[in-house]
Amino acid sequence: NRLPNANANWSHGLNYGRSIDPFTNSFNTEATQASQIAVSSRVVLYNGRQLHNTIEQRKLELEAANWDLKDLENNLQLNILSAYMQILLAEEQQLVLEQQAKVTQTQYEQTQRFVNAGALPAGNLLDIEAQIANDRLNMVNAANAVNSAYLALSQILNYYEPFKISKPTVNVPNVEALNQLTARQVFDAALATQPQLQSAALRTRIAEQSLKVAEGAQYPTVALSAN
Repeated sequence: NRLPNANANWSHGLNYGRSIDPFTNSFNTEATQASQIAVSSRVVLYNGRQLHNTIEQRKLELEAANWDLKDLENNLQLNILSAYMQILLAEEQQLVLEQQAKVTQTQYEQTQRFVNAGALPAGNLLDIEAQIANDRLNMVNAANAVNSAYLALSQILNYYEPFKISKPTVNVPNVEALNQLTARQVFDAALATQPQLQSAALRTRIAEQSLKVAEGAQYPTVALSAN
């Protein structure tokens, strides 16, 4: 847009019969021909810095778009991590319920021996049998929760082949360092690292630059033309 434009056109006319000769401006009955060619160019020398401010605005928009891309990448990573953690949680809950079912089964066998020995009434087994049935239901629900968690991760990864996740050995970090951080320190760290905040700051600058472009329309435009 900073460069001058260039335009050219050519036309040719052919007249038969009574007509006005374009060269003598007199009537003529003979056939006449005429050609016209035109070349023009125009370059803006000044327009209230609208062009300059528009270019700067586009640069800021590109930078903001790159931060938006990083924000999408971060969100994707967080979604994958969340789905992965959900699988770990579902599998741990399944293990807990399996252990609970084993405890209930052991309790049933012990109570059965007491009933057989006449130390306890047979009715005591009914409550435990109901608990066993409830444990089985909970285990089925837990297995469904594990399958649903795996499906959620598969959908995020767009990968539908069977797979199993591995459980890493993670050292629990010291939370004292986190407790010592102030809200302002956390906020300043977010300003420096979180892409959505960087993008939001750039959107403000883009709006300011757009205002400069609009204000430039108040000034006259100076252009150089040649024909």
